[in-house]
Amino acid sequence: VLPPTFNCPLMRVLRMSNNSFYGVLPPAASELLFLQELDVSNNPLLVELEPFLRPIIWKEKNCIELTDPDKCTALNALVIDNTGIRGRISPNVLMFQQLAILSLPRNKYLSGPLPPSYATLWLINPYTSETVRWFVAVPSWVTVDLSNCPGLVGPVPDDWSRFSTMRFLDVRGTSLRAHVHCSRNSSACPPPFLRSTSEFVSYDSLNMRCA
Repeated sequence: VLPPTFNCPLMRVLRMSNNSFYGVLPPAASELLFLQELDVSNNPLLVELEPFLRPIIWKEKNCIELTDPDKCTALNALVIDNTGIRGRISPNVLMFQQLAILSLPRNKYLSGPLPPSYATLWLINPYTSETVRWFVAVPSWVTVDLSNCPGLVGPVPDDWSRFSTMRFLDVRGTSLRAHVHCSRNSSACPPPFLRSTSEFVSYDSLNMRCA
């Protein structure tokens, strides 16, 4: 089981990969206000993604409220590779506003469609289970790896074109698709989620089949 407390409030990097941890993050993880990197790869977590991330999502809410970089820093890297994590990718992951790396590959029990690029969220306090309504803007994600998660299905949302900072999206080994028919000679390409009248979307690597 993951440790119930972390006696290091100034912790910036938490790497717990290649162990036998299982279960969700403890509520105390919400108090790691300076945490910038979390890596739990290659652990048999075997829990739903949103409950697992709930304390860190709450930590991000607290950072936004503090607005002082001397008191809190946003998460920059979230790596959950090959953990048996399951369920849908909740819109609440949009609370991670400044991720350079969002890595969720090789999780065969992840399922469902992708969340939109912005939404009104319902956040859950990890200590009290109280819910809070929260609206977030489009995050500044750079690299998103969803490869080899065969349960991910449906079209990549058109509004993912709003991810102006994204440079890498890997969806190999999933059932994600572009929701328009596109071929080498089709005027429908690129699919809507890659279109931008402001030319602010640039993907260095895209691996996807078109519907």
